[in-house]
Amino acid sequence: MLPIKNNFLLLRILFALFVIATHAVLLSGSGENDVLFQWSHQQLNFSYLGVRGFFVISGFLIYKSLLRSTSLLNYATKRIFRIVPGLLSALLLTTFIIGPICTSVSTNDYFNNPSTYYYFLSSLKIPGIAATPSLPGCFTQNPFSNIANGSLWTIWYELLCYACIATFFIFKSNSFIQKVLLSSLFLTLYIGLTLFDQRLSNSFLPGANSTLSVSFDVVIYFVAGALGSFINWKQLPYRKHLAAAAALILFTSLYIHQANWVLYLCYPILVLSFATMHTPKLDRLQQLGDPSYGLYIYAFPVQQLLVQWHPMQGWQLFMGSLIVLLPLSYASWHWLEQPLLRLKNR
Repeated sequence: MLPIKNNFLLLRILFALFVIATHAVLLSGSGENDVLFQWSHQQLNFSYLGVRGFFVISGFLIYKSLLRSTSLLNYATKRIFRIVPGLLSALLLTTFIIGPICTSVSTNDYFNNPSTYYYFLSSLKIPGIAATPSLPGCFTQNPFSNIANGSLWTIWYELLCYACIATFFIFKSNSFIQKVLLSSLFLTLYIGLTLFDQRLSNSFLPGANSTLSVSFDVVIYFVAGALGSFINWKQLPYRKHLAAAAALILFTSLYIHQANWVLYLCYPILVLSFATMHTPKLDRLQQLGDPSYGLYIYAFPVQQLLVQWHPMQGWQLFMGSLIVLLPLSYASWHWLEQPLLRLKNR
């Protein structure tokens, strides 16, 4: 195995845990949001940082992957092999294993109900299939009822970003045009989100007042990551000082309730500064494999199932779900995701 010289995997695992922590509070009914939501004066939560951190890292790595690709077909193949197998696995697990276990209707009624199959197909965005977020008789008495997997919405934004960024392939040999276009896109999104998006005071998602705002909010982090791919972070002078300054500015902006102006600028810098560093003491953890995608896509239905079986507090659900999710996610990586990734160049 090649030595790992960065912290990208560590951050992806951390971001997945952030999302699981926020969902543990919501799904257990322990509160309306996590502790960071209170500490930040209702401006942020762990899930927001986790999901947007994923998009920053994704923008950075995917844009580099695009420039290394020999063709758009080669690029698309790599993306499909990374996303689709895990997504299908999560849907199959939820629909045909967790669903029959937890449903309050009979097994025959469950499998004879069209909603069972509509859930699976609508989660894949099959045209003509109405959105069906629930499975028959599942999680109906849970505090966060009738939602089988509330994490999958980000997968489709991720795929949208992959598709949109593919258009930059035609400028593959001209880095100046790439930088100008990406910078213009970032600036447009930033102005739209900070100046023209009227925010709700009780919203934990900056820019979450409309579907369009949510789209802009996740895409701007992906674009920021793509822009960051032009920087040689390892050779950047005073990189640690830059990260510390970004963290200080971000904390100050939270204190004075101006995070929406700062977050889109400082958070990507903070993420990429740490991601491109190397923490040798944690190399062994990274060599175990990459459970981050599995942690993210399997967590929601597993937590829903645990809550249905036995009511618990948020911290109990967080710890209890990890007992199930860690072996499941590592198994998914070693037996499904990694073997299929090895096929992507064939």
